[in-house]
Amino acid sequence: MKITHFPLIRLFLPILLAVVLMSFVATAVSTLSAAPTAKRNVAIINLYNQHFRGYYV
Repeated sequence: MKITHFPLIRLFLPILLAVVLMSFVATAVSTLSAAPTAKRNVAIINLYNQHFRGYYV
């Protein structure tokens, strides 16, 4: 049985997911390239907190 009841959701969900993923990757790349090697783990944790806390908390 085909799911044809929600064509807009099927159309926009991959686009929205790609936009969020690309913004996260771009922020991660800029953060890691600017951070020294010894502080990369801290930068990843801070990036994760600031990126996901704003959406879910």
